[in-house]
Amino acid sequence: MKIAIVTDSTAYLTPEERREWNIHVLPLSVIFGQESYREEQDLTTADFYEKVKNSEVFPTSSQPAVGETIELFRELSHHYDAIIPILLSSGISGTYQTVVTVAEELGYTKHLKTGQSHKLKQKIAIIQWVSEQGELEDLYYYQIRLGIEKRAQELDYEILRYFNDQPFTLSEEVIGILCIGKFSQEQISSFEEYQKPLVFIDSDTLSLGHTCVITDFENAIKQVIDFYTEHGIKNIGILTGLEVTTDQEELIQDKRLKYYKSYTQEKGIYHEELVFQGQFSAQSGYDLMKEAIDSLGDKLPPAFFAASDSLAIGALRALQEAGIGLPERVSMISFNDTILTKQVFPPLSSITVYTEEMGRTGMDILNKEVLHGRKVPSLTMLGTRLTLRESTLNYK
Repeated sequence: MKIAIVTDSTAYLTPEERREWNIHVLPLSVIFGQESYREEQDLTTADFYEKVKNSEVFPTSSQPAVGETIELFRELSHHYDAIIPILLSSGISGTYQTVVTVAEELGYTKHLKTGQSHKLKQKIAIIQWVSEQGELEDLYYYQIRLGIEKRAQELDYEILRYFNDQPFTLSEEVIGILCIGKFSQEQISSFEEYQKPLVFIDSDTLSLGHTCVITDFENAIKQVIDFYTEHGIKNIGILTGLEVTTDQEELIQDKRLKYYKSYTQEKGIYHEELVFQGQFSAQSGYDLMKEAIDSLGDKLPPAFFAASDSLAIGALRALQEAGIGLPERVSMISFNDTILTKQVFPPLSSITVYTEEMGRTGMDILNKEVLHGRKVPSLTMLGTRLTLRESTLNYK
């Protein structure tokens, strides 16, 4: 059995020791005020002590990033039969819980070996609309890809990954293409030139003649609004974002905002001043919530819906800095329900989107098109579920 050893940077191993014993190290983050550094990558031990000497604030630390942990474990699973993490006690560090959560999220099963078989596998391409780094920062798209790859492995396909922020040439051996995310009509036309079966995930391309798998945004929004109104809350704020295709050709409006407006207007509780729009990032969530706090003051609504987990996590930090309690003063529901929602305090209530199932469904549809040559475009819409946690605990 081939075993990988994983630890974090608190082990303070030298580069020589890591190489000699082939130990994989997850970096913790060291935070000085608003600046964050990955230990031993962005900040050496000597740099750390120099900053401590000169800094006016005492540094804090946080566990390794969830995205980096996922990527490391997934990469190791291709080359090792087992992974043994050696970490600080869960009583003094959050790294242990991060590793456990990641292992559970990945359903931790190693890639099965196929002995000496040299059977050539057919190749499927995944075109991811975000960058490789962006995928780690927004686990929503990572989990869709994970679902595709798990199902592809079960169907005995080989996967080729392409990130659409970088120029690429599709391998001639590819027999089908799965596109994750948002693409402009010009980009879609370029994919059509490959003359391969195409399936889009998380983008409604039916009107363009292409099969797609999407989430039921409309009923997801209704779940959130109904939950709040059933508990007497009528002033409901929303944090949302704008997206643009990677070729910068098309601006993508958030359908969650569209359905929020129409449903709150239908109920007679829509208030333009409670709509805050930025980008789909934690920093934008932080900035938008600070704007809401500053502009609304005592009229800050008792409930918010954030259109992504990242937005909610940034907003949570802004509320905590302002001394505004969750859920005592403000309740928060996010969207996507990635593993990040359980890594913050308080854990976030969220609309659970079945991202891995979206990927698996897309892979099954593409498989049928490859095997049977089905040419009729179709739209598959997956439902969602409202998962309640401590950020809305007082309304249970």
